Amino acid sequence: MEQEMWWRLRDIRLAALTDSPDMFGSTLVREQAFTEGEWRRRAQRPSSFLASRSGQDIGVAGVHEFGGTWTVVGMWIAPRARGTGVVEALMEACEAVARGSGANEIVLGVMEDNAAGRNAYRRLGFEPTGRRDRLHGGRRELCLSKTLVSREEPMPPSRPLLSELKLVPVDEAVLDELIGVAMSDAEPDDVTPPLGDGWTTSRVEWLRAFHRQRRAGLSGGDEETAAIRTGNRIVGATRLHRSSIEDPEQLEYGIWLARSARGRGLSHEVLRLVAARAVALGASRLVLRTKSSNAPVIATLRRAGASIQQGCDGNVVGVIALDTDAHVPATGSPAAVTAEDGKSD
Repeated sequence: MEQEMWWRLRDIRLAALTDSPDMFGSTLVREQAFTEGEWRRRAQRPSSFLASRSGQDIGVAGVHEFGGTWTVVGMWIAPRARGTGVVEALMEACEAVARGSGANEIVLGVMEDNAAGRNAYRRLGFEPTGRRDRLHGGRRELCLSKTLVSREEPMPPSRPLLSELKLVPVDEAVLDELIGVAMSDAEPDDVTPPLGDGWTTSRVEWLRAFHRQRRAGLSGGDEETAAIRTGNRIVGATRLHRSSIEDPEQLEYGIWLARSARGRGLSHEVLRLVAARAVALGASRLVLRTKSSNAPVIATLRRAGASIQQGCDGNVVGVIALDTDAHVPATGSPAAVTAEDGKSD
């Protein structure tokens, strides 16, 4: 989050205190009195995150180190966005910060009487530590903790098997499935440019034409796409774009994931596959542009070792230096690439 976003942090924090006054250690009256300077100071913290959708902020969380322990604080999801993958996305961003600082554990507190919150955190891998703190009014806060998986360790069994993760060409059958997933499990503006409200016929036809026009791949054009498959499910899509003929070693990368696939570590593993594909196409740098409020993508970029800069349009630009020792056979259109060994099927 950036200092100039202070008013967005203020608005969503006050919304959280209004909606769930009993779930926080502060009060609405106290924080309504904060000055602009205080909100700017809080927004400047490098590990505070906003989640937004269709131009509206729908979630907030932060992660900070207290006494050597990384702790998630201030987690809140707008009621209309609960159960849509927002808590998973924010938690993934928080975990990435802690993991990047060398932590092997992350903790948080949840009110003992907040059954929905306890269940949500349990699904994300948090377990009670046995510690219960008594707060004002006699309520108790439970301390939960989660062991963080390092980059070198395998994903836990609760996440999709990485050996089942593939990038596959978007033929007509895959395209039909991809559009079905987009319409049922993704926000329209996450998948396409703004083209009106909802999944209109014109938006669906735009998406269909977009993938059809890119089947020749980068050997026959300046962009190629692939669908993300895990097991027998399509869960999103990627694209690689050559933005400059003068700089063929740089490719731009884009991705969207279905809501039900977020918060499971997939974005980082997909990035590995895309990076291997980019190397096979002769690239040495991968560029991803995103909104400064897109906490999960920024966390993925940091985890991948990207150089992150603020673009002149206010967005974030991440540049990843690729390992050119990796190799994936380059063909006219993208081959099916698996996460198992980085080679085509």
